[in-house]
Amino acid sequence: MDCDELSKEQLETLKDQMGRSQQYFRVLKERMEGGKFPYNDELRQRVEKVCDALHSLWVSLHYMSCKGQTGQRHEKAGELQTAYRIQTVMHEGSPMSPQFIQLVEAETPLEAIAKLARQGYLTTADTFFVRVILDDKIIHVPMWNDLIVPAKLKKVD
Repeated sequence: MDCDELSKEQLETLKDQMGRSQQYFRVLKERMEGGKFPYNDELRQRVEKVCDALHSLWVSLHYMSCKGQTGQRHEKAGELQTAYRIQTVMHEGSPMSPQFIQLVEAETPLEAIAKLARQGYLTTADTFFVRVILDDKIIHVPMWNDLIVPAKLKKVD
């Protein structure tokens, strides 16, 4: 059996169950953010990974249960890319360094970059590039430290 054999009702039930789990971890994540857990805290990073994974699963279940406007599932046009190879570099012309390329599970390159930022894996330099290595091309995304590091909150006494 595979996902194509599941009925719309089964997919909806699974999506509802995933939604409850997703809600629990979303609230936990928000409480950690409100409690000022640092970005590099191990527990916060693990909770964020769970939130990302549950959201991704929920979205996949949602699209599977929609079955398209004609009432049929869309035919698979090939394998979906579920991971991206990402490297942080100082210049677009920086040499490729395979030992520094990270494989990040995500549905889009932007989601992969956001995951690395939340997990504290992007550089602390003022300006840099994120190199996304795709099968047929390489994309360089200019980044600024201000985009990935939140402003420090002033303590009010």
